[in-house]
Amino acid sequence: MSGKITVSAPGKVILHGEHAVVHFKKAIAVSVGLYTTVEVQPLNSDRVTFQFPAIALDVSLSFDHIRELQASVGIDYRYSRLDAHKKIPLEPASVAVIQDFVKTMNLIPPSSEAAGAQAKAAEAFLGLYLAIFEEPTALLFNCQTELPVGAGLGSSASFAASLVGGMLQISGKISEDFSLGDLEKINRWAFFSEKFVHGSPSGIDNHVTTYGGAVVFQRGEGGKEETTENIICPEIRALLVNTKVARSTSAIIQKTNQLRQENLEKWQKIMDDIGTLVEQAVEGFRKNSVQAELIQKNHELLQQLGVSHPALDKIIDLAQLFGYSGKLTGAGGGGCAFIYIPDSTSQKSEESLNSLKNSLTEAGFLFWDTKLGSRGVRSL
Repeated sequence: MSGKITVSAPGKVILHGEHAVVHFKKAIAVSVGLYTTVEVQPLNSDRVTFQFPAIALDVSLSFDHIRELQASVGIDYRYSRLDAHKKIPLEPASVAVIQDFVKTMNLIPPSSEAAGAQAKAAEAFLGLYLAIFEEPTALLFNCQTELPVGAGLGSSASFAASLVGGMLQISGKISEDFSLGDLEKINRWAFFSEKFVHGSPSGIDNHVTTYGGAVVFQRGEGGKEETTENIICPEIRALLVNTKVARSTSAIIQKTNQLRQENLEKWQKIMDDIGTLVEQAVEGFRKNSVQAELIQKNHELLQQLGVSHPALDKIIDLAQLFGYSGKLTGAGGGGCAFIYIPDSTSQKSEESLNSLKNSLTEAGFLFWDTKLGSRGVRSL
């Protein structure tokens, strides 16, 4: 077994197409220069330890407990059997066993403010560890992240890709330089991990965090498989802005469904307009161009759909005040927005950008000045 290894993976933003992608339109997702990093190192004990300080999670289990859990999930829950599938299966019974174990062992303090995120992270970790390590292996996993958790920036996929990369590398199942074949394996197992967190994930988040750059994604209609296309991503500088407003994706989706029931014509036009806008943005990417007007238009369409929030709209209004375009990213109703910063070296533009940053800070928002389209998962 190798010594200490370190693997990192980026988060993601939906550049265009959120909500419409659920209804078989295309979406563009782009990696973001904020990372989750996992360090894995051998231990001199018969224990497995998982630490994730960002959500105050620290789990340490004996080999006896690991073997007990392995026996409960059954003999089919093994790497040699699961990895043979193009889409790695996860049976509901296996999820239930792991969830019950987390509860029975009291791994999550019941009074914890982050109990939901802690439970999902613990379940995903155990689900991966049990499958990838067919025999208990004494290891310490330490996870650090620059991403806000649950804000629509792909934190769970970033966690999944970096954790999977670390597990597969230290167990000798992939090389340290992460070949294309290795990335394909990381992507499949990261999608497996995402099922513990989201139930039925689309697959777009883990794809972007694994491969980096930009991805055009479209769900398969009428039983067809979804399609993913990696496209060349022009370098995009952006401010990622966190409203710090908690959101409920299910409540937001319910809101869009209500509009569909009450005014199908309006709802369909919004979906079609977003679909057309995404096609235009893809063509722009192919010419190494980012069209600011499409970013602004997409936010306006999402406002019409009813998925924005006063805090998100305030961010976009501030951006426009200083000559920039922006939009919400992800489900909406809170979470994050991004503001596109065109390339410019003029003193006036830097002064304008600094004024925008000051205004965002004064309004109580948290932001990062970063690049979109960054490299995907890698071994450091």
